[in-house]
Amino acid sequence: MNLILILFALIFGDNASIKTSMAYEPIPESNELFLQLPFSIAFSSNSDLFVLDTLAKKVHVWSSLGKYLQSFGRIGMGPGEMARPETLDILNDRLWLYDHSGRRLTQFSLQGEPLQTISSQVRANRFAALRDDLFVAGYKKHHDKERTQASFELIDGNGRVVKILKQFDHGGYLKRDQGKTRIKAFGPEMDIQRISAKRWLFGFSQENVLYEIDDSGEIVASHVIEMFTEKPSDFDKDLIKTLSFPNSAGTRTGFSDWRHLELSFEHDKAYYTHFTKPTENKLVFALTPLGGFGTVAGFHRATYFVSDLKTKKMVARGYYELPEDSLVFYKAGRVIVFEVTDDGSYAIKSITLKGS
Repeated sequence: MNLILILFALIFGDNASIKTSMAYEPIPESNELFLQLPFSIAFSSNSDLFVLDTLAKKVHVWSSLGKYLQSFGRIGMGPGEMARPETLDILNDRLWLYDHSGRRLTQFSLQGEPLQTISSQVRANRFAALRDDLFVAGYKKHHDKERTQASFELIDGNGRVVKILKQFDHGGYLKRDQGKTRIKAFGPEMDIQRISAKRWLFGFSQENVLYEIDDSGEIVASHVIEMFTEKPSDFDKDLIKTLSFPNSAGTRTGFSDWRHLELSFEHDKAYYTHFTKPTENKLVFALTPLGGFGTVAGFHRATYFVSDLKTKKMVARGYYELPEDSLVFYKAGRVIVFEVTDDGSYAIKSITLKGS
């Protein structure tokens, strides 16, 4: 364990960086529904929480006070149905859900009624609705002979790419040889977050720049922000090699299962895998193990730091560890934890990170 983690463990304890600000009630047992694998979250204008369960093909809804309200969704490829749902977003109290099968964007009412479906030209690893007819998709373009790229692109209401906002040579993928790809441990990830009614930030975490766009998809500012990185420690190496987690097939996955990948620990970590904006000027950046491989949205262990958007300086750092299989999501200025209890069920909490 490196010095930073030792200091936090000795002085604060594992969860000293976390403060629970609100708890959500469980889905009632009489409902015959339960959370299987939360994969994406979003908030309505009145702060109701919407949770995509990618295994159950359901969206579950809680009120701003934490009361369970409803669930909707069913398996299939028809209107309003879900085959491989991956991410969701809410704009003007309409829910947009991206389904990898058919690369479909479906718009729902907040009560679960399907309103329209769009077939997209690209797969969206990250996704945000700017308007009802304009979207940002962040995804990775894989090449057998060339370097993989990370690309942020504008998609119109017909699912067509109308503009490439930013494209990055994906430095997390080092080389491909004899069927194996060598990748950086704690590799870079992309993220998109809405920060106000008509402003979004997006970035790719191998660089310390966030780009600000408006609802027409124009880049109106770029923010060079002080961020922290370092080479993986021995603790980090052991963590990645032994970490396993539930997957969308209902089984468990670890790095040893990805036999087409080889890890490199010789490079600096990515700056972050997730970020959000909890207050007017503060940004929280979290780095989770394996988060750069696009598997799930959050993990039970992470280092984080807080930067000031106005001064561009780092103002706090921390570390947290939750029970194994817990998931942490960063969205709309909030940090939501699905904490696994001893009997395997989830306790859902909104938390505040120390320094944010």
